[in-house]
Amino acid sequence: MLDPKISNLVSRDLAKDCIVVFDEAHNIDNICIEALSVRLDRRRLHTAMQNLSTLNNMVLNMEQNDVDRLNDEYKALVQGLINSNTSASTNTNVNANASQSRPSLGIDMSAFTDTLLANPVLSDDILQQAIPGNIRKSKHFLNFLKTLIEYLKQKMSVEKVIQEETLTFISDFQKTTGMHENQLLALRFCHDRLHSLFRTLMLTDLDVYTPLVKVTTLASLVGTYSQGFKILIEPYDTRTPTIKDPILQLCCLDASIAMQPVLKKFRNVIITSGCVYF
Repeated sequence: MLDPKISNLVSRDLAKDCIVVFDEAHNIDNICIEALSVRLDRRRLHTAMQNLSTLNNMVLNMEQNDVDRLNDEYKALVQGLINSNTSASTNTNVNANASQSRPSLGIDMSAFTDTLLANPVLSDDILQQAIPGNIRKSKHFLNFLKTLIEYLKQKMSVEKVIQEETLTFISDFQKTTGMHENQLLALRFCHDRLHSLFRTLMLTDLDVYTPLVKVTTLASLVGTYSQGFKILIEPYDTRTPTIKDPILQLCCLDASIAMQPVLKKFRNVIITSGCVYF
């Protein structure tokens, strides 16, 4: 229920007034932090780039044989962020929580409640708005991801341990790629935009694309939260300290980020622990 990769399968059919019990949850903080932390190495980035190449070929093939599906997706993205389970019905503006995520105008909570539970990557401060123009078309989105992966590869070419805030990461990404500030908004939508493309291409074996999904998860978290996360880059894996094998980690520091969608979805949440400490 806390893991964004499978939470929708667990909770989508549960009613709001049901009782959710996290039993023996003495380590729930660690579970929450682990669920929203992302670890990337060169091998995964290489595979993610291969995923991009595969998707690009599929898009080119669909442009020739079934262009209407791509056009329908584009129209839907212009209207607003695609939600695979619910559709927008009313607009409710809420104030942004400046202490945790970037400022925004508001969000259609009735349309997004299930999405927030299924995908803690999205914070409840993301407004109900159209997907940014620079990633609406599939080929433009794939080019954006290619730029991001190439930047991550370059970022990992370090000789010492580097730790930085998400805002610093975004600022350096903008400076390195030369993107306009408005284009950076696409970062927070990468995760859902990729799954929209999966649906358009009618893909079912999504395990193959796990490396690319991890990249988009990192992008969405970095693009959403200005606090509660840090970027950590290490030139060596601790398991092989004599062999250069850089690791880039997005480390979640605030377990409450993963719990918030659950608390918003359900009225009754109980956390139990059988451990007694002296």
